[in-house]
Amino acid sequence: MQYMIDDNRYYYDAVAASFEGDTAKCFKLLKKDIDKYIAEKDELDEDWFAYNYLIFKGAIPKLYDYILDKISKLNHSKGLPELIKATKIYYCNNDNIQLEKAASEALLLVPDSILAKELMAEVWYCNKRWNNTLAILEEVNNGYIYAEHERMFMLAWCKSKTRDRKGAIEYYKKCLEIAPMKQWARNNLAYEYYITHQYEKAEKEYKKCIDEKLNLKYACTGYVRTLAALGKIEKAEQFISNSPEKIYKVALDELKDAKKGKKKNHNKDYIEEASNEELTEISSIEHKSTFQFSKESIL
Repeated sequence: MQYMIDDNRYYYDAVAASFEGDTAKCFKLLKKDIDKYIAEKDELDEDWFAYNYLIFKGAIPKLYDYILDKISKLNHSKGLPELIKATKIYYCNNDNIQLEKAASEALLLVPDSILAKELMAEVWYCNKRWNNTLAILEEVNNGYIYAEHERMFMLAWCKSKTRDRKGAIEYYKKCLEIAPMKQWARNNLAYEYYITHQYEKAEKEYKKCIDEKLNLKYACTGYVRTLAALGKIEKAEQFISNSPEKIYKVALDELKDAKKGKKKNHNKDYIEEASNEELTEISSIEHKSTFQFSKESIL
């Protein structure tokens, strides 16, 4: 890893200015920081760019142009300009078609680039190309864009979409080991347990969601469905009477069937269908905002 040298206060003052929402001051300081740093280095590489400047994301689009101009006159690692251009598209342009083209070009030049793989993963994830996303994200360790719990969540979601329930469960568990309060992860883990008939485990995870007030819109209904599947009719009815969220009709119908002794029909996975698009959108937004310092819009 190549972090800024200890006596370079320009960088840290720039971070402080970014926290304060002063992007003009931040950019001015970053230019001084870059000029000072490159004067002392023989070659610039992906680590230098990613570890130090991705943290500003899309707050200062001019930053990417400034870096590109500077490195054009210096020695740099193969593919670095292409990586910077692709990163600018990702954070500033919000154009998935352009990003796919730029990330592909970077990946062709630097097949082992972690940053290029993460950018391509974002393209494929947003385009719902689950197997492609799985293949490339499983090659990424200690990424620049995604925190490790985010990568675990994305892998779990892709496993679920490809109907690899066992794989989804393992990745959701890994995600929660790192970030126990990760949005949607525990609810999704509970659903995977539910859909694979591991009702006791599903009950436990849904109850945790409810106790921690996480994803109540779906967790409450999932909890009732699970109790119905376990035959815990009275417990389900007591919960419904005090539920913090409205219970979906599908859960109420399943509870009625359970009272009549009918078995659960797993072809009626209405809750998954109801939550897919919202869940995908939320996770995508989280990936782009995790380390955003500036109060200005990312776009």
